[in-house]
Formats: sequence, structure tokens, C-alpha cells
Amino acid sequence: MAHKLLPKTLQRKYPLIIVGKEWRSISFEHHLGKYIRYIGYVSDADLPAVYALATVFVYPSLHEGFGLPILESMTCGTPVITSLSTATQEASNDAAILVDPTRPHEIAGQLQSVLEDTHLQRKLINDGRARVQQMSWYNTAMQIYQEFAKVTKS
Repeated sequence: MAHKLLPKTLQRKYPLIIVGKEWRSISFEHHLGKYIRYIGYVSDADLPAVYALATVFVYPSLHEGFGLPILESMTCGTPVITSLSTATQEASNDAAILVDPTRPHEIAGQLQSVLEDTHLQRKLINDGRARVQQMSWYNTAMQIYQEFAKVTKS
């Protein structure tokens, strides 16, 4: 819905590509507009290319366990817009634009900002890459190790 709220020139220049399996047998076909494409499932091997080719990754999740797609997108150098109300906020940690996923006009406004502002794009890309470094497996393992070390010393 948010993409359809963008000016037609932006819709044409930046078509919306929806990736992923249809959830709960809900078909996207009747919602698709002229500049919206549903490509379905993408293999894990091909997913980095999809992220890297995107101008912006929009992930307005209502329910999310952690938000790994956010970090995957950031790893590929793609700016992120995601939800402020789920675990995605914690995963992105100020390296993404946060929106209310139930407000299409808000999402559209932020999307337009990212699409039109190359300085904002670069900032989000740099912030995203820094966030990915913080969330590396090595750093995560070290944090867990340090917490266990504190507990065993007590």
C-alpha cells in the first residue's frame, strides 16, 4: 500500500519487488499495481543478490522473532526501513529508519525520503554495515562468553 502512495515518477523509477513465499495462502496478485511485482521464493544462494540490487529494503513486520533479514540486507549494503514495534528495532539499533507498520502514509513518506536523498542512503548504508559488525557471530559469542565468565566468578 505504501508504494502506491509514492509519486508516480518514483513508483516507475523504483518498482516494488515483493520476495518470499505467500503466507497463509494469501495471494498478493489482486493487490499488485503497475509497478509492483511479486517474485515469490528466492533461494538462500540468490538472496544476497536481491538485497544488493535493492535501493532500499522495507520490512514493516508486525510480528518478528529477531529480524535476521534486516542484518542480511545491511550486510549487502542496502538501506533499511523497518518496524519500530517489534524485535526489528533491536536488530537495527539506530541503523535503520523505524516506522509504524500500520501507517502506510508514514512508510511512504520515509520511503520517499530514502529514495530521493542519496546522503541519507549513504548514512543508512554506513550505519548498517557498522551494525552488522556489532552483531557478528564472533562478537555475539564473546558477549555470551563474558556473561558466563561473570556468573562463574560469582
